[in-house]
Amino acid sequence: MPSPRQVVAQALAAPQATPTVEEPLTAHEIARLKVHFRFLKEHRNLLKLRVNAAEDLLLNGVREPSHRGLCNHLLAKVERSRVLTVSQTMPPAEAVRLLGGVIRFAPEIGYILRYLECVKLTSSQAQAGAAVTEALKQIDFSELSAAQMRQLVALISDVFAERDLPIFLFSLLYDEPFRTALDRSLDGFPEVLAGMVRPLRAVHEVIANTASKDAGNREHRGPKNVDLQDLKAGVALMLDVNPLSLVELSESTRKRLFYLGCETLRTERGTRSEPLLQLLQSLTFAQLSEQTSATVSLVGAMLGAGEEAAAKKLIERARRPDDTGSILGRWRSALDSPRVGPVAIDAQRSNRELPQAGRWYRGWHVSTQSIVLIRYGEPAEQAVYAEQIELWRRLLVPGTSRIVTASAQPTKRPYVAVELLGYPLNREVQKGSRFEEPLRLRWAVEVCALLTALARQGAVLPDADLNRFNTDQDGRIWLVDLWGLRREEPDAALLAHCNWARKSCRQLVTLSPCYSLSADAYERLENEIDIAQLARIFDP
Repeated sequence: MPSPRQVVAQALAAPQATPTVEEPLTAHEIARLKVHFRFLKEHRNLLKLRVNAAEDLLLNGVREPSHRGLCNHLLAKVERSRVLTVSQTMPPAEAVRLLGGVIRFAPEIGYILRYLECVKLTSSQAQAGAAVTEALKQIDFSELSAAQMRQLVALISDVFAERDLPIFLFSLLYDEPFRTALDRSLDGFPEVLAGMVRPLRAVHEVIANTASKDAGNREHRGPKNVDLQDLKAGVALMLDVNPLSLVELSESTRKRLFYLGCETLRTERGTRSEPLLQLLQSLTFAQLSEQTSATVSLVGAMLGAGEEAAAKKLIERARRPDDTGSILGRWRSALDSPRVGPVAIDAQRSNRELPQAGRWYRGWHVSTQSIVLIRYGEPAEQAVYAEQIELWRRLLVPGTSRIVTASAQPTKRPYVAVELLGYPLNREVQKGSRFEEPLRLRWAVEVCALLTALARQGAVLPDADLNRFNTDQDGRIWLVDLWGLRREEPDAALLAHCNWARKSCRQLVTLSPCYSLSADAYERLENEIDIAQLARIFDP
């Protein structure tokens, strides 16, 4: 007895040119028709066949098949609706026999799909999977309706092992007709299937478009309508499969999946890092720098996910014992440094012990691997820190450092850590002639602008010393240190900040003379009480 896979293969074998009805039957065709007619005779009543006298003779084997048109007419009397309805009421094993006979002479997709559904219920998972795989090789997906496509995907979902299914479906998406048919039917998928199909479709869209871009395809347009949550869910599905299935993917696909997986591990709870380690080990790199970059990505993702112990192990395997200056070496050193909350204090400055509280220190935010400034206090200062944190977070002023992490929990050491952008302005100013006059004038205007914006939001600094500011490589001013903020009415805050701005601007233009400023401008600098007018002194 042929296996379900053989039945499907024979039914869907590539058709030859259809002979005319008057063309004589071959001996092979006659033998096949006799098999079909015996099948129809056996199921005549079940299928409610209505035949004439000549057709009755064919069914009973009294008359040899001789006329092609007559034989085709008899086979065509099998009604699709009747076959499908009957198969729904029959025991699955009997339905398999019925449908297996029908698809031998009528290999319509509706019959094929129903046959596969019944095979799923009666055969082993391996046999059912082989039959579905055979069907996928030969089905013309362009001829499938949206409902039939959903039926096919449901079959695939049922017959393949859960841990192999995502990779199998993902591989099918590289077939354009399958992908097009799937896209036509996506909106009608039940939620259970949609929760797998849509995410995998999103992953394929991103990976395939990345491949197109990397290949220099001039028609590359980038991923279309990719939902970020679908993408993350799809990557998580791919990473949860049998590791052996992952290795079977192409090198380029594994590499792109690896980097997508690192981003997902960092942001999505429940994502596992073990598959990413296996992917990393399976990749080949043309240069050591590429391998290091991939390792850094995975270590960073592990730290973002809170897997610090695993990150340390990976660093130890990847770096050389004497390698302390590389990024992995610096990260490894930071992981052994003293901590305040999620921030490691600069080990060189702290000598592996927490320095004195109440000052700003350079630190390393472990989960984001970003450099921060951190200030911390004693548990008794919880209320002070809570107020400062609340005021700082309320501010929406461009050019001010944002809080990266902070805490003022009772009985615990309070802290606030902020972005560290650029380099201390006071040090840059002290370098003197390195900075041209127009840049120092612009800094003066920016200091006034920042202090004005703070004041209009009802916040006052205790001073505006230059050590509160940083400047980045583009010469832009950043207000990094807002410690000591207090609430104040905007008018009073503007007046106070005008005084602070005058002192800061004086430092900027007098340490190295600004020849474009007139004597009158220097006099106004000493006496101006309106911060907006003060800024105009330096605005060319």
